[in-house]
This record gives sequence, structure tokens and C-alpha cells, in this order.
Amino acid sequence: MDNVQNAFKDVYRDIENDDDLRDFYDDVVKFLNRAIKDKDYVTSDSADNEAHRLYDRSTELLDTKQEHYRPDVEHLFEEIKDYGDAIRNDKANKRVVQVC
Repeated sequence: MDNVQNAFKDVYRDIENDDDLRDFYDDVVKFLNRAIKDKDYVTSDSADNEAHRLYDRSTELLDTKQEHYRPDVEHLFEEIKDYGDAIRNDKANKRVVQVC
């Protein structure tokens, strides 16, 4: 999770004065908070759909603001994807989901 937090800090620095990026960041934070707090959410279709929507929004933002923000945002999404993959592939998490 440290890598995700560090990537967020870099993006946050970029978005402090950009309303579009600030709104997007708020939605990503809400997504991650729900993924952390709701054990069933991470593996749900709803989470997968929301992750895709967020990815699509990031692509749109990068197209319009890419020269300034693209490297930091791409790094953030790589870290989020890696974190999500680690949660989904963790044997203990899989057992918890199977038991529930």
C-alpha cells in the first residue's frame, strides 16, 4: 500500500489547483476506501466496472492534460492495479471469499 500512497502524493501535488483532476482524485479515493473497507467489493463486478470507468476518465484527462500529468497518473494506476491484483490473488483473501 505504500507504493499506492506515494503515487497518490505525486498526483495530489499535480491536482491541487486543477478542478477536473481534483474531482477525479476524489472519486479514486472513494473507490479505494470502499475496496479496503468492504471485503466483498474488491472482487465484485461493481468494483471492476468502477475501476474501468475510472480508467476511462483518466484516459480522457490525460488526453487533455497529458503533457503535465501523464507520468504521475500512469504510475498511480499501475500501483493501484498491482495492489488490486495482489489482493485478488492472495490465497488468504480467496479463502475468506470462499467461506463467506
